[in-house]
Amino acid sequence: MCLLFFVSQKIHIRMALASDVCGFCFKEPVFGFCENCNISLGVSCFSNHTKIHLFTSHIVFPLDNSENETCLSVPIEKDIHEQKCQQHETDPQSFYCGRHDATICGRCILADHMTCKDEIVDLHITKFDEQKANALLGSLNEIEGEIKDLQVRVDRNVKQNDECRASSIDAIKDFRKKIDLRLNQLHFEAEQSTERKHKENMNSLVELAKICKDVSLRIQMRGEKIEELSKKKQERHLFVYSKKLAIEIDEIRTAIKQSNFKNHITKFTFKEHPTLENILQKTILEIGTLQEACDGSEELVDDTHASLTGTPEHADESCARKITQPKNFTSGNQPPGKMTVESYPEIVHIKYKFLTGQQSGTPEHADESCARKITQPKNFTSGNQPPGKMTVESYPEIVHIKYKFLTGQQSGTPEHADESCARKITQPKNFTSGNQPPGKMTVESYPEIVHIKYKFLTGQQSDGKMYKALTENVHLPYSVNGINVCRMLKLAFQRKLMFTINSDGAIVYNGIKLRSTDYEMTEIDCTRLTTQLKAKGITMADIDTNDEFWGTVTVD
Repeated sequence: MCLLFFVSQKIHIRMALASDVCGFCFKEPVFGFCENCNISLGVSCFSNHTKIHLFTSHIVFPLDNSENETCLSVPIEKDIHEQKCQQHETDPQSFYCGRHDATICGRCILADHMTCKDEIVDLHITKFDEQKANALLGSLNEIEGEIKDLQVRVDRNVKQNDECRASSIDAIKDFRKKIDLRLNQLHFEAEQSTERKHKENMNSLVELAKICKDVSLRIQMRGEKIEELSKKKQERHLFVYSKKLAIEIDEIRTAIKQSNFKNHITKFTFKEHPTLENILQKTILEIGTLQEACDGSEELVDDTHASLTGTPEHADESCARKITQPKNFTSGNQPPGKMTVESYPEIVHIKYKFLTGQQSGTPEHADESCARKITQPKNFTSGNQPPGKMTVESYPEIVHIKYKFLTGQQSGTPEHADESCARKITQPKNFTSGNQPPGKMTVESYPEIVHIKYKFLTGQQSDGKMYKALTENVHLPYSVNGINVCRMLKLAFQRKLMFTINSDGAIVYNGIKLRSTDYEMTEIDCTRLTTQLKAKGITMADIDTNDEFWGTVTVD
């Protein structure tokens, strides 16, 4: 029984010493124990603990882990109070000092434990029944079960951690492949553009070289003819030939002048895309971010306006941390909403979100977002702009503004089913309209080029025959001539003169030849288009050169 009591005391201390490092500095291994603080101490903290004024009365003692382990693991042949004292081998260790966690004899009390009399227990009169032993065993079994459960969870988290690393690395590699694929595509297109420009110059130079060769051959032949006539003394023949040759020499000189005029190339060099270079070098600081799951989330949800009975229907997508407010805090009239905080390199992003709601005693306000209302002065002038929304977003180096208008109906006018805020073009009364099917023309402006996209969906003609869908891309030079040609093309598209349907049910160009795909049309192509558009009745006089050329035109 005495040994069982001693073991129970050891177990209680062991449970207090769950950590193998100092409970104060969390660095040094455990050397001693403070009974008042109920905490383990390292060597430095143990020696300095009682020197601190606040802890001068604390009871500290060193721990000999090797002896404790031996005491708990050696075979038990007789009870502990019958064993001899380690310091006084002739006396049995009949007492237990709780202050120093040691079994001692009577001589030890007189020598070293006189101040511990309140903590000394006589092991001869100590009783420790089976119920307490079973309780200790139950505690040990419970701890063992918790350790096993913890180990299972640790193993599972190790596996999940490895899976997260593997999946993240695979995702990074896949994303890199997408970036490389797009860059390779852009690289190929840039090389193709270079080859096309080089070919254009070479075609012109080859033609001039052929002209030079032909003229040289003609000069050689005419010279040989004159020498032949001179040798034969055919003066009359030479006189007639000289007259013809004088006219031919004038023609040759004119051809040489024209060749000199054409003898030039369009010099070209590759220029990096400034936006792409700036994004890669300065704006983008990482290829992506690691999105962490529930642990560590800082999404805060205010549901103080919701009912406390039952579970609210709050569609929160992440693990939200509930904030406990003090009892007497001041609350305002802020509506229910959500605040999300995300951390990125160099910035902390905060997002506030409020859903549509209704105030007490006020009509429902169907506002999709937390919009700031702008108070207008009393006498401001109002135009006929339809209802819409303006969104402003800030990005590095640019401010993006988006205007959005939904389909609506003006007062006293039929409903206009236009999907976007499209500019209506007023046509002259007697303009010619073709059989172009319904479609859409979108014009976008980029550095050095104007991109035009024509899009037609599959449809049915008036005679019941079907026609196939078509998407065409055209690139014009970003110049005064190119922009004006773009305006005329928009007008031709509006008048349904750009395309027609052939006998095979395919949508084709209607007498206006555009170079599609990736080819960038030149100024010469723009001049040719101007002539073709004039044949369709569209000239510079029909367009407004001050009007915006970009946007979307939809033809029904």
